[in-house]
Amino acid sequence: MTSPITQKKHASQGKAFTLIELLLVTIIAGIILGLTIPQVGKSFAYLRLKNAALDIAALARYAQATAIVEEKPYRLNFNKRTGKYWLTHQASFAAPGEFKRIKTSFGRDSFLPREVKIDSVLFEDEYMREQDFITFYPDGRLDQCQITLSNEEGERLQVIVTGKIGLVKVSPGARSEAY
Repeated sequence: MTSPITQKKHASQGKAFTLIELLLVTIIAGIILGLTIPQVGKSFAYLRLKNAALDIAALARYAQATAIVEEKPYRLNFNKRTGKYWLTHQASFAAPGEFKRIKTSFGRDSFLPREVKIDSVLFEDEYMREQDFITFYPDGRLDQCQITLSNEEGERLQVIVTGKIGLVKVSPGARSEAY
């Protein structure tokens, strides 16, 4: 007859993991993590690019709607070098060329994420090529253009401001080979 202590000892011997089994599981988990972490980083890079494009499109839609409601031109200004963008509106009807920042949070400086840049801003009209702003008019018209954003992964999105009714949309762009 065996004692209860001996029975307990024999029962627990088959339930433990060996050191080799533990090392094998750790190695497999490390390989899986090593393969998935770069993909997660790429997903976050695309999400930052997409959010930047959606933010610019939302600001453009806001400028368009507010220009119509307040019956004065609004501008979405941008600096391609720094990635900064902000809204201004016409100061007064007496000074049609003078624009000033709006006094809401939409007038503050917004910045693209560090890894996102403005590749190009293409205007429909040739004489606007060097402009660093898009104008939204009280009658619903706007300066038609295409803003191309890219990230370090070479992914691109375009914010397209077009049409007589002022359609603003985000569209996928062709993949960029160089950042």
